[in-house]
Amino acid sequence: MKAKIFVLVVLLFGLFAWTQERVISGKVTDSSGSPIAGVSILIKGTAKGTQTDVSGQYSIKVPIQNSTLVFSAIGFVSKEIKIKKDSVINVKLQEDAKQLSEVVIENK
Repeated sequence: MKAKIFVLVVLLFGLFAWTQERVISGKVTDSSGSPIAGVSILIKGTAKGTQTDVSGQYSIKVPIQNSTLVFSAIGFVSKEIKIKKDSVINVKLQEDAKQLSEVVIENK
């Protein structure tokens, strides 16, 4: 009987640990330190994500297990950051000169 209770407790603890999340927040800026609005932030390997607001701020719930955040925006080089113990992750994205040179604006 004690063995069954022990197994049940271990399974419940494992389920609780698996579903735990924490909040990561921060600010995304360009190389000059200006905030970037509309940056896509995804948890790698999932469809869960968020975007930065007009001041470059974001907040996202991530699993406590190993996760990687992927930051991407048009005109910038994407960046992947592995989440460690920090709850605030500020990111500086570099402009993608190649991508920017391919943008065409039509005036009708």
